[in-house]
Amino acid sequence: EQCITCFSSEPRFDLEINDIEYNNLKKIFNYYDFNSYDTEEEEVSKTIRCIINFFDEEPDLVPT
Repeated sequence: EQCITCFSSEPRFDLEINDIEYNNLKKIFNYYDFNSYDTEEEEVSKTIRCIINFFDEEPDLVPT
């Protein structure tokens, strides 16, 4: 997934996550071949957006 202006898009929301979750999201980002971003926060945000998009696009593949 390619983003050009994701960080200015709406709706926008804030999440509080612990260090373990944050580090796991960074690992996911590094595992996939995403474009590079200026900050770790942007990388983690990209990972979260991709997870949300996956849930939206492939609901049958998500265990309930």
